[in-house]
Amino acid sequence: MNALDLHACNVDELGLKDLVNCPKLNNLSVSGNSKVTDSAMKYVNQMKNLQFLDLLNTKVTVAGLAQLKDLKHLIRILISDTYVTPKAALALNRKIPTLRIEMRTAKSVDKDVARMFAPLK
Repeated sequence: MNALDLHACNVDELGLKDLVNCPKLNNLSVSGNSKVTDSAMKYVNQMKNLQFLDLLNTKVTVAGLAQLKDLKHLIRILISDTYVTPKAALALNRKIPTLRIEMRTAKSVDKDVARMFAPLK
């Protein structure tokens, strides 16, 4: 398995712990899961081949992002500005220089969703 989208699936720390045994996983989305918190990041940090991580609308804070320091292949991460400041994102970027961090506000996510569904009207 290379990619897994767990958007709004009520996943939590224990669910992410099980994914550590998926060495080929390189793309993970846990967006929209309020039970994904800093404590779950210790398991994400063990997913050594992860390249993309979507943490939008989770409860991951600065402390959780700091735990991702061993993900040397991580090239892109999406995070909400609710619990993470631009300063904290920059600190993580210094540890993983090739990392592209995209911060989104709830308002920008709403606009993206509106654009996505606009053709259905």
